[in-house]
Formats: sequence, C-alpha cells, structure tokens
Amino acid sequence: MNGQNPLWWHRDGPRIDRLDGITPSRSPALLRGLLYGIAATSLLAGVDLRVFGADPGTGALVLPRIHDPVTLNGISNEAAWSDLQPLPTVMLMPNAGAAPSERTEILVAYDDDFVYVAGRLYDREPWRIQANSKERDSGDGSSEWFGVMIDSFNDKSNALAFFTTPAGLRWDCAVLNDAEPPTRQNLSWNAFWDVTTARNGDG
Repeated sequence: MNGQNPLWWHRDGPRIDRLDGITPSRSPALLRGLLYGIAATSLLAGVDLRVFGADPGTGALVLPRIHDPVTLNGISNEAAWSDLQPLPTVMLMPNAGAAPSERTEILVAYDDDFVYVAGRLYDREPWRIQANSKERDSGDGSSEWFGVMIDSFNDKSNALAFFTTPAGLRWDCAVLNDAEPPTRQNLSWNAFWDVTTARNGDG
C-alpha cells in the first residue's frame, strides 16, 4: 500500500452469506459474514465483491470449494487454483472505483480445513517493491501490504484482520467497533495462520 497502514473498510460492505454447497448455519465460523480484501502493489486497491459470483437468489458471493492440494510457496499455480476466477478489483486511492493501474488477481477458496487467499500482485517495476520488516505485527508504513478482513461475528462492526507484506511478515489483529475511536483494534490478538510470498520479474 506504499506508505500507508492497513485500511479499515466501512461497515456498509458486501456480504458473503454462503459457501459452495454450505449454508451459513453449517459453515465454519470464520467463513460467516463479511470477507474483505485489500491488495496493492503501486496503488491501493480493494475487491468489489458485489459483482463477482453472486447467487441469483440472494446476491451473495459464493466461495468455491477446492479439492486438490495447495502448497504454500508463494506461487498459486497448483491445479486447485486453475478453475477459480479472480475477484474483480477496484481502486480505492487515489481514484475510488477506477480500475487498478496494475494487474491484480485475488483468489479465495476453501477446503475441509482451511480458507485460502492468494494474491497475484503484478508490478511493471518489481525492483521498486518495498518490504522493510519481517517482525510479527510490525506496522511498517513504508512496506506494501496484502490482506483480508473477516467479519466472523457477522455484525458489520467487528472483524479479524490478516495482513502480510512481500517479506512474508504476519500482521493480525481484532478490529473493534468498525475501527472507530477510542478502541480501534486489538493488536494483542494473534491467531495461528500461515503465509508465504514470492517475488519475480512480474511482481
């Protein structure tokens, strides 16, 4: 996100109410409610879930279930990803709603054990990608960021945030009261999750 801290989304966002073949009452707690994504290379971009894979009856996004194994190596090229469509992205800054100036592909899926989020963040100048810390929960404002926020409480106000940088650091927190003061977030909240990153000539 080029010098900016992770962005909190406003509560009036799109909802994911159903997984592929699973109703909310039977879905894992982490998958209920809202799923928000932020991805950036040389810009700040967000996922516009309202126009992707909407259920005709409810308008909710339906996450696909994958059956092939996923190897966490920073490159999402396994067969599990081959049939997934990237979420459509829109720019938030500096031109809200505009198409990203860099190619950005975000894939989200799940299996019996995990939720998977893959970001393919292309950059025409990959040598300028910034990642200046590997410290857990470092809020380094000079690094670039990729992450998701999950409203596991389904209340459009509280969420769990998972972010990383090109260095593969893990930054997570509990977001409180729609990130409004005086208590915006609980950085002491740490979860068990894994992330790997890879950089090449594409970004």
